Amino acid sequence: MLAPTLIDYGTEEQKERHLEPIARGEEFWCEGFSEPDAGSDLASLQTKAIKDGNHFIVNGQKTWSTFADYSDWCCLLARTGPHSRRSKGLSFFLVDMSTPGVTVNSIKNIVGEPNFSEIFFEDVRVPKGNILGGENEGWQVVQAFLSYERATIAPIAVVQTMIERLVEYIKDNPERQWTNARNTLAKLAIETEIGRLIGYRVAWLQDRGMATDWHAAMSRLYGTELLKRAAGAAMEILGLYSQLDERENMAPLYGWIKHLYLASIGATIAAGTSEIPKNVIALRGLGLPRE
Repeated sequence: MLAPTLIDYGTEEQKERHLEPIARGEEFWCEGFSEPDAGSDLASLQTKAIKDGNHFIVNGQKTWSTFADYSDWCCLLARTGPHSRRSKGLSFFLVDMSTPGVTVNSIKNIVGEPNFSEIFFEDVRVPKGNILGGENEGWQVVQAFLSYERATIAPIAVVQTMIERLVEYIKDNPERQWTNARNTLAKLAIETEIGRLIGYRVAWLQDRGMATDWHAAMSRLYGTELLKRAAGAAMEILGLYSQLDERENMAPLYGWIKHLYLASIGATIAAGTSEIPKNVIALRGLGLPRE
């Protein structure tokens, strides 16, 4: 997600420093966007970056940062205009996670895995050269970043894998009564193919350098909501067995369906709740006025 954003907005020095390590898998990044009081309403964030010579001094807290405790760098959105409001006066920083003053604490997600983290910034010095896209122009950069994040086809791929595994499980257990399984899986297969085509269209637009913000929002919304519906349908198909996790010998598919069902709820929240892409589609795609 960062690499294409760097290509769009980065200086030559920033591209040379980061693109190759990202491509080689030698540099791992996390997001520093959400805060305890600023999630989907990202423009209300309070983390501040105050200019001090050739550096900015960053103070604040970020949360729900996936794998921050394993990350080398952080994409940080902070308020550089001390008197600015909402999306005005925000800047997008590239922050080395080894910088003094950065503290990371792990948070368990709904599945019980410590994938999330909260990040504390206490007088963290970030060089001016680490601003991506210009001072006070971070909102435009983060919107481009989020478009790349929302363009992911991952939810659709997960549903496709789930369908394939369920089909094999049903074939291997013919003694069970699979009421409505055929109709449900057939419908999900159609919806998955629709999602795949939407994802391909977004990739096609991106390859041609065309604006994809609302197309990406459509892909994200469709994929995550389908994942949630599909996981719920899988729970119904497997019945009471679906509630068993990997610790139980009788758990279908090693408890993966239960894990997927819980994780799918978070998928409709990450990168903005489902209401956020709906707003993007309505405003930028359909041209509807703001309320």
